Formats: sequence, structure tokens, C-alpha cells
Amino acid sequence: MIRVVRHEFGHALVVALVVLLLVGSAATAIAVTLQLETRTSAQEARRIRLVALNDAAMAEALAELARSGSFQGSPEHRLDKGTISSSVRTLGLDRYEITATANLAGWSQVAVAEVDTSGSTPRVLTWQKR
Repeated sequence: MIRVVRHEFGHALVVALVVLLLVGSAATAIAVTLQLETRTSAQEARRIRLVALNDAAMAEALAELARSGSFQGSPEHRLDKGTISSSVRTLGLDRYEITATANLAGWSQVAVAEVDTSGSTPRVLTWQKR
């Protein structure tokens, strides 16, 4: 016959509750970490798309400027899931400043480039993200 001492049931209950508390804490920590990683990944994906859109706006303006020195920029228009636009300002003989703007989901990025068109193709002298 097996005898069970009554106070042993209390220890098992305490151990079970501590194990449940630890497992619950670990699950909560994992859930918070996954949520943070998901948010960070989404922000990084949006940033990469925005940079690509901004580069496309600048490339479009450079191509048009190479084709015609009288190009003054492009009005805002859709590209993929965002919009792009550009403006061109004459700085001097064969020197221009291109301002390229990209918008995506409430975020925007602007790049400004100084360009020399005296050669056979436009040459970017400076490029700044703003």
C-alpha cells in the first residue's frame, strides 16, 4: 500500500504553477519579438521601395534631360504603388539641378542632383538625398 503525505500535493501544485508561469512568459516574449520583427521588416520593405521609386524618378529625369535640354521636369504620376515627379532648374550652360521626388504610403523621399550635359551623356556631379 502506498501512502501519500498530504503536503506533497501542495509542492506539485506550486511546481506546476511555476512551470506554467515560465512557459507563458516565454510565449509572450516570443510573440512580442515576432511582432517587432514583422513591423521592422515592413518598414524596411517600404524604405527600399521608396528608394527605388526615387531612383526611378531621377533616372527618368536624366533620360529626358539627355534627350532635350529644355526638359523642365515631370509632373507627379503613378509608378507601381507610389508616385514620382521631378523638376529641373538650369544652373548655367549645360548645368542643371534635378529634384526627384517619390511618394509611397504617406512617406516621401527627395533627391537632388547637379548634372552636366556638355558630353554625349549627362554626368551626375553631386547627388544628395533629402
